[in-house]
Amino acid sequence: MSGDRFSQVLVPSLMKRGVVTGVLLHSMMIRTRAVPRHIARTRYLTSTIEERIFSLRCYFCGNDGHNVIVLEEGLTPMPQGAVFSRRIALSAGVASLAALFSSCAGLPSNDRVTQHSSTLGAKDLKTSPARASGPLTGATPEAIIEGFIRAGVDSIENYAVARQYLSTSYSQRWNPIGTTRVYRNTVQARVDEGGGSSSEPSESTYHVRFQQTATVNSQGLTSTFPEAQTETQDFKLVKEDGQWRISSCPDGLWLDGSEFERVFSPYRLYFYDRSFRYAVPDIRWFPHIENYFDLLVRTLMSGPASYLKGVAFSALTDSMTLDEARLVNNQDATVRLTGERLDDSRLARIREQIVHGLSNFSGLEKTEVYYNGALIPEQAPNGYTPVSLTLSVPDRTVAITANGQMVARDNYMSSSGEQMLLRGVSQLSAPAMSYSGDMFACLANDAGSLYTVYQGTARRVWQGSNLTAPTFDAYGWVWVADAEGTVRAFKPNSEDAQERERGVDIGMSWPRNLSFTSINVSHDSARIAVVASTEGASAVIISGVVRDDAGKPLNLTEMVRLSSSVVPRNARWAGDQSVVVVNVKNGESEVISLSGEETKLDRLDGVMSVSTADNTSNIIAHRSDGSCYVLEERGWTRLDTLLHEISYAG
Repeated sequence: MSGDRFSQVLVPSLMKRGVVTGVLLHSMMIRTRAVPRHIARTRYLTSTIEERIFSLRCYFCGNDGHNVIVLEEGLTPMPQGAVFSRRIALSAGVASLAALFSSCAGLPSNDRVTQHSSTLGAKDLKTSPARASGPLTGATPEAIIEGFIRAGVDSIENYAVARQYLSTSYSQRWNPIGTTRVYRNTVQARVDEGGGSSSEPSESTYHVRFQQTATVNSQGLTSTFPEAQTETQDFKLVKEDGQWRISSCPDGLWLDGSEFERVFSPYRLYFYDRSFRYAVPDIRWFPHIENYFDLLVRTLMSGPASYLKGVAFSALTDSMTLDEARLVNNQDATVRLTGERLDDSRLARIREQIVHGLSNFSGLEKTEVYYNGALIPEQAPNGYTPVSLTLSVPDRTVAITANGQMVARDNYMSSSGEQMLLRGVSQLSAPAMSYSGDMFACLANDAGSLYTVYQGTARRVWQGSNLTAPTFDAYGWVWVADAEGTVRAFKPNSEDAQERERGVDIGMSWPRNLSFTSINVSHDSARIAVVASTEGASAVIISGVVRDDAGKPLNLTEMVRLSSSVVPRNARWAGDQSVVVVNVKNGESEVISLSGEETKLDRLDGVMSVSTADNTSNIIAHRSDGSCYVLEERGWTRLDTLLHEISYAG
């Protein structure tokens, strides 16, 4: 089996071969963990945070399936056959894409993808924080600056050790929860030569220089840079009782890459789609501070990341006042909010969203949320529909038979409950089914036509060339893109003939020179995964889906690139936080988690696409010879069926 042929290469965050799930290793640690049954065994190697960040910054894989175009310093090209897993985090940073549009022909760089090695699983609230040492008597200004920067790993008592390096007046004004700067190599401090001629000055200014590779702002949003940026910031020092202390410096922290992993962790926040039917995850990075829960709630009040603006919404708003957010004995959560008068349903949403955020933590026993002094009941009001974090996909599947007909089955391994959907059309492929199980779509005529089927009526609704496999969202719209970069959605059960038969074009402010080989809408219908290509380079793009109040799709938001070790050709959501990426030219595929983990799957020669259910435990691969394979613990296993392209809803 190809997945058993491991080759050790210097790629970021590879782990020791083993069965895995849960916590990823921290720097310089290797541990064996249990893997979901369907995922091929993987091997990891430890690396520094700088290597992980730089490995993801900006690279494209050539369409030959092997070549790597390196667009930045520090990237290690990945040879064919490497099997690995690494951590990344979806970010919505503010770095400009203008330079990349000119240098990389329109594909966004990974300046919006930051890679770290921490896990996004439920966190143990009893984890001990890192510790630092205070200043030594008689320390030089350079030693004070260096000690202060290193003390950023110690958050105990609101960074009490770091404040020992500050002057009496400044120690209370410095705000550690500002911008966190991740740097590589060392920090260099040099005195300002024009600061005076006294041989024994009582104050001095130092220029502190460092190679910045990433930043995390106060809301946990990360940005990385195409190249390490040389930054210089001023630190002013004074003598107090004969000892040098910092009297002025920028707010925030400076952390070496390896230190970053010790003091920051990713957290999964949840917002709501426009209809308040689905929870939309948004990944943030926060330091291990005593009031991290307060920070988490304030972030919910600030709203989602920029690519989800207008797509996902918060029940908590910045017009509210957070009076208290604390965890008592690491077991009981208490939140107190004040604001304008709200109805019972809105209050229930507030409580629910906070409870969703608490899913990051383990060991909690009780949650109490107060609004204007009144406890929000745990029992929701009548008529309230709760939003679950668990998405379910029907067992019913759709497929193409050996004689070229599209059928639906209750169980793809049995012909019972089989429903004939479409026949008499040549070259049927890429079958798709709505989550309601009553609308269907497929391609025909060598991917030149799109057919929809509803209540026994089949319609040819679009003719083009190189159409992408259709994908249904939860609102019943089926999406397709053509070779010219047009994305169009149809609603087969709509009473509006335009929506039903001609579709609506999806607005995009993306570069015009992109072509799409795959599009897939997430189950929550708030996000879309796109494989975009231009001039021989390809990338997996995530974007938000803006809709009207009725759920009609209008346009896509900004492009956010996901890094993949596989040359992408197809991408398919597997649950709300993972994407399966396939390279049809060499049979490689992998699972990319938005929370960070990439897991290379066993090679399957001839793979053309995959279908997934509600998570990564149900993945079916479609080969060019028509056979179907299911991913199990031992690798890919061929299904004993004559059906082709068996596909779950979505």
